[in-house]
Formats: sequence, C-alpha cells, structure tokens
Amino acid sequence: MNQPQLQAALIHHRTPARAVNRHTLRTLCRGLGLPLIEIVDQPDLDVGQPSIADRFWVVGRHLLRSAADAWFQFSTRRYSLAASLRRYIAESCRLLRAFACSTPNEWAFAYRVCLVEDVLVQKHLAAWRAALQANAQWLLVLEDDAEVLPQTGKRIKVFLGNQLRMLEFDGRMYCDFAGGYAPHLVLPRNAEWNPKLGYWNLPYVRTNTICSYLMSRQLTKDILSIVDRLPLLKQLPADHLINLASRLTQPKNVSSLCLHWQAPFFRHGSFQDGLASTVSGVR
Repeated sequence: MNQPQLQAALIHHRTPARAVNRHTLRTLCRGLGLPLIEIVDQPDLDVGQPSIADRFWVVGRHLLRSAADAWFQFSTRRYSLAASLRRYIAESCRLLRAFACSTPNEWAFAYRVCLVEDVLVQKHLAAWRAALQANAQWLLVLEDDAEVLPQTGKRIKVFLGNQLRMLEFDGRMYCDFAGGYAPHLVLPRNAEWNPKLGYWNLPYVRTNTICSYLMSRQLTKDILSIVDRLPLLKQLPADHLINLASRLTQPKNVSSLCLHWQAPFFRHGSFQDGLASTVSGVR
C-alpha cells in the first residue's frame, strides 16, 4: 500500500519569541517528508476602544458560541434538550451580566480577543483549502506554540506508517495531537479507551485545542462545504467551528473517528510553558 499523501500547514504571525520553535517544527516536517505551507498574513490588530457596534459584535459572538456548545452537547447526547437549554440560558445570562459590568479596558481586551479568534479562523480555513487544492488525503495543522517532544517524530512516523493503515479508516477522521485541557474536561464518559495504543476514541469530532491536529480529506471537505453555505459559522472560534460543522455534516448512522491521546504527540506550549497564547491577543 502506498504512503498516504499528507500536507502540513504551519500557522503563525512571525512572532519573534517563537522563531526557534517554528524552526523546530519546519525541521520536523522535513524529516517526515511532509510538504509544508505556512499561513502567515493577517491584518494589523492594533485597535483602540471598540465602538457600540463592535461591542454588539463581541456579545453576539459569545452568545453564538454558547448556543453552538449547547446544541453540540445535546446532539452528542451528553445532556438532554432541557438540560442543554438550561445551560445555554444560564451561560447567556452570565455573559450579559459580565458585559454589562465591563470596564473600557475589559471591553478593549474582549474585542481584541475576538479579532484574534477571527483571524485564526481565516488562517485555519486557508490551511484546509490549501490541502484540498493539493489533493492531500490528510492535513497536519501546526500552530507555532506546538512544541516538539523527544519522541514526536518517531511517534508520528509510526502512526502515519502503520497505525493509520491498521485503522482502515479513510472517511471522516480527526486526531488531536497536542491536547491542552485535561482529557476529563473535554471527553465524554462514553469515550472508548484503547490501552494498547494509549488513546481515546469517539464516534464524532470533539476537539481539545487546535494547537496541532490531523484531519482527513473527507472531513475537511465536509467542514468547508457547510462553512461556505453557512458563513455565520465563521463567527465561531476555530475549535468550536470544527466541532459544530463536523456534527452538522455527519451523515445519519455514519460515525466519524476522533482520537485523543493520553500522552499527546506535541506539548501545547501556551498551556504548559508560559508562552503567550495567540488568542490572548498578546503577540
């Protein structure tokens, strides 16, 4: 069997503090023989105080994310419809109270975070479109706070060369390669544990963070197709967008395959090493 065609994408903004880490990620991709594209360009995010319209946009994005999360939890049967609605109403009230009491500096920070999230969505969309244009079967996405560990290259090579074939799955597949939040905060109770290979398996896509992930061509096509039909989805942060779009496009009685490792392939630098998070708005 021929080696599956992979495309790697490195998402960054030429941040000087992460230059060494980007070099390490490029070296890793060269060592694995993966063609690499870099998604870099973005508008200037130096903004002042948000206008009234900007504030409504910020609130709208937060309420949309809360609604998307509630529907996702209901559709994956983690909560009942009544429980999902209660959680959505409670979260919406909390958000509205928080924004009503926000200071000008807090509004400015919230606005900047939303701008950064919006830019990141555009960059991930660009990576997905580039992978389809390259006719790649799989796309490995790396943000520049994905830190390479001593066994990262070897583990990826084994997974791509042997384990991926053993799964015999070429449909809708998502692999979280970096983690971030503790698994029990992200995964449902019915996640299937594979003790031999050290990962959890889900029948639908549920992201942890999107610091580093592998996505199949079919899933990439499905997500882009619904984003093109429903542009409102682009108002969600990228991880929430992936969750919702993949769920909306999952055919009835057809499972996706989503893998989360107990010991991820990469370390999420923004979570564990004190690097400034991209979404924090601090570059």
